[in-house]
Amino acid sequence: MKLVVVESPAKAKTIEKYLGPGHRVLASFGHVRDLPPKDGSVDPDKDFEMLWQVSPDRAKQLKAITDEAKGADTLILATDPDREGEAISWHVQEVLRQKKALPANVQRVTFNAITNSAVTEAMKHPRGLDEDLIDAYKARRALDYLVGFTLSPILWRKLPGAKSAGRVQSVALRLIVDREREIELFNAQEYWSVSATFEADGQQFTARLAQLDGTKIDRLTIGNKGDADTAKAVVEAGRFTVSSVETKPFSRNPPPPFTTSTLQQEAARKLGFAASHTMRVAQSLYEEGLITYMRTDGVDMAPEAISAARKAIATRYDAGYVPDKPRQYQSKIKNAQEAHEAIRPTDFDRPRGASGDHARLYELVYNRALASQMASARLERTTVDLTDGAGRAMLRATGQVVLFPGFLALYDEGRDDEADEEGARMPPLREGDAPAKTGVESTQHFTQPPPRYSEASLVKRLEELGIGRPSTYAATLQTLKDREYVRVEKNRFIPEESGRLVTAFLERFFEKYVSYDYTAELEEELDDVSGGRLNWQKLLDDFWRDFRPKAGEVMDQKPSEITAALDEFLAPWLYPPRADGSDPRVCPQCGNGRLSLRGGKFGAFVACSNYPDCKYTQKFGQGGDQAQSDGPTELGDGILLKTGRFGPYLERGDKRSSIPKDVPLEDVTPEVAERLLSLPREIGAHPETGKPITASIGRYGPYLAHDGKYAKLGSTAEVFETGMNAAVAKLADAASGAGRKGGGAREPIAVLGAHPESGKDIKVMEGKYGPYASDGTTHATLPKGSDPKTVTLDEAVRLIDERAAKGPTKKKGGRKPARKKAK
Repeated sequence: MKLVVVESPAKAKTIEKYLGPGHRVLASFGHVRDLPPKDGSVDPDKDFEMLWQVSPDRAKQLKAITDEAKGADTLILATDPDREGEAISWHVQEVLRQKKALPANVQRVTFNAITNSAVTEAMKHPRGLDEDLIDAYKARRALDYLVGFTLSPILWRKLPGAKSAGRVQSVALRLIVDREREIELFNAQEYWSVSATFEADGQQFTARLAQLDGTKIDRLTIGNKGDADTAKAVVEAGRFTVSSVETKPFSRNPPPPFTTSTLQQEAARKLGFAASHTMRVAQSLYEEGLITYMRTDGVDMAPEAISAARKAIATRYDAGYVPDKPRQYQSKIKNAQEAHEAIRPTDFDRPRGASGDHARLYELVYNRALASQMASARLERTTVDLTDGAGRAMLRATGQVVLFPGFLALYDEGRDDEADEEGARMPPLREGDAPAKTGVESTQHFTQPPPRYSEASLVKRLEELGIGRPSTYAATLQTLKDREYVRVEKNRFIPEESGRLVTAFLERFFEKYVSYDYTAELEEELDDVSGGRLNWQKLLDDFWRDFRPKAGEVMDQKPSEITAALDEFLAPWLYPPRADGSDPRVCPQCGNGRLSLRGGKFGAFVACSNYPDCKYTQKFGQGGDQAQSDGPTELGDGILLKTGRFGPYLERGDKRSSIPKDVPLEDVTPEVAERLLSLPREIGAHPETGKPITASIGRYGPYLAHDGKYAKLGSTAEVFETGMNAAVAKLADAASGAGRKGGGAREPIAVLGAHPESGKDIKVMEGKYGPYASDGTTHATLPKGSDPKTVTLDEAVRLIDERAAKGPTKKKGGRKPARKKAK
């Protein structure tokens, strides 16, 4: 009998069917061993000897594997085809060796897809374990352990409120913090654009002012309203004719199929998925045999897949959409051992699969892979210059026409941030034409700071810098959220005060270890280990020789010395220039004390040196004109923006309004303030009762009110935009209990599918004590902190089966006496 070990139970059942009699396939359920979370698990004094411990929740699986191994003549390790998969196989082998249950014949096989052909073909080509990949895993795991278990205790003792630090995690956090600093230091610059609209052959187009009195007009050339009005008057007075028409053809090639990184980026842009959710859904699609392995740096597809894609393109479109030669893509990843086939569907004759988020991600993978083998798009860009009779002004209009869509008929890659439009359609124009001018407009603009990172743009930047590996990005970003070092608003990362403080601490005391270049160099060295070019223990020794004394030096410093150093390091941010020109370090309350950073039980804050006589304090990061005692900000028309115990609020006379959480403080203009202070807003009279319907914002957020009944609104914008029809419908839904806890039958959070054995539908529900998975008979509470919207069918089945195996819950204290009926 041959024992085959894979990672997930879903794969185990499928692969056992493919292999047939004589094979027993069991799942390890991922990693089976790890380093114990305590000092001494990695011993630098003994050549970085690592003490491994069987994970408590894997003991059951390991026992089953051990029992089967004792009766097997061959062990086939068929875990995932990457470094982590190689490590899991190694751990399983080592555990069986320790238990003296290791069969004499041990083989390692890998396959890129869970299909019959891929699995059976892989079984024909076994190999041994890749020791270089295993060494790279050990080095990476030891590095992360040494950094985490050395830095985290320092943070706990020297920086109140800090939770942890990590080798890649801290550098990713620094990227987010550095971007926030750029935004804060950015000085917006005013500029104006002047444009005119024309009409020719019944089609309108717009042309921008490109030259005035012999001077080229760049974006920032017109810097104020006076100059804009002058330029506008010249354009208004001119009679324009076409002085030149230039047409240039160009082509666009399709992007390659997905890698782990590009899949995370595109799923974030187009589907709004977090990186962690993308990887969970992709894992499920892989285990269902719908896509190839989703942890890969490779950008090319297998020859048979390319042939199938070209055939599918010809069937779906026509021969013109199939290029003469198959497209080949080259990976830029240095470590070829970790570069596998790109992510693609296993069957190009199956354009759709699964349901819900699974269907959406599968379609994205399918379309990208198919488009990668399609013909280039052919386009034509037209530039038209129009000159006035006096020769004072020249306007320029640009447009483009798609001559042949090619791959664009199926797929267009998303962008992280909006780019300037390349131009709209243009009417046919010739030199000497005089299109009719229909209007002239001058528009004020301000230069914009760089945008905050989204998940897509942060993943892209990490990959560009060579920091971490794409397979780890999802876990890294999730850790930053879990530690509350960052928050996500409008799909953008914003550093919390704790995140900024930790980053400042690491930059000040461990600058080398959070530098982008050093972290990237360390990744290259880890790649050298996996490629057999560097000994893993030498890498660790070189790192530890410098890192250990630096950590000891910082640990020996007093917390007060740490705080003083951070106060100096953060001074430009903590004490920015004040509008009145006064010294930002002088206490605004007593007038002679000096402000400085202090550490407290609940984190850092700024306080006056004259404490306790002067009790002025401000929150960490609330410096300059935003400090609590610097007074309110005048918005005009008697409206004041103030900061109180519960955050910022507006005040005019005896009228007050809190700033809603979904309205950024920088967006509170006089117009926005006026609208907030005008609440509640009366929408009109209810068509049935004749009583007024109002919209307002209360303690629990935006809502509708009518005749003592209420309905929740989703955002502040809806308070001002909801009309009568929508308001009546929302109030009716609320009255009937739709979407309200406890009102009527509750809707499931997710419907996952049928239980593989019982056939019962499995749903994720919201319960009194949190979300749970249910097959209608057994209810299994989801693990604390898990997202109920991203639970997979396999996870739910496992939880339900484990709960059912425990039997009915025993009630404490016996049966409760029946309640007496009220008289």
